[in-house]
Amino acid sequence: MPSLDIYALGELEDQIRERLDQNLEQILTKLNREEKLEEFLSLIEMKDLLGDDSIDRPTDGKIIVIGESDIDKDKLLGIAKQFGFTKDRFEFHLEYAEAKTYNFDKTRWSRNYSCIFFGPVPHSGKAKENFSSIIARLETEDGFPHCVRLGTSGTGLKITKTSFREGMQYAIGKGFVA
Repeated sequence: MPSLDIYALGELEDQIRERLDQNLEQILTKLNREEKLEEFLSLIEMKDLLGDDSIDRPTDGKIIVIGESDIDKDKLLGIAKQFGFTKDRFEFHLEYAEAKTYNFDKTRWSRNYSCIFFGPVPHSGKAKENFSSIIARLETEDGFPHCVRLGTSGTGLKITKTSFREGMQYAIGKGFVA
């Protein structure tokens, strides 16, 4: 759609004001029911009306594990089981290319996700937008689940039994997951 000229923009503004005046309660109720109210207020730069800047993330939501891994998901689930987690708490995307097309926006403002564990992922991808990497965007912008980088500073991002175990300990210790 082409940009509107100043007159068309003014007319659109008048129409929006009229509809909002008539339907505001219904609109807010629907946004709240669909868990999109905070996202909407953020888009119109009025999120401060909710008070706290961050979503109250549940600790019992899904944990996404994304990035290239030489360890198969069954071994990772075995480690998670040692911490008392069941397999239904996890969503695995263990191929390098999957992160490039993964729709991280579905996790934004969603109470279904608690945490994202990152292994090696491409720096660019659909979700990167204007940030240096996908991870940088998710760590910087409001509304995304907590991010945990798996690996050590010396070796970079890496999904191993040790890094996954340490990531689980970190996420539990920080209260991201329970």
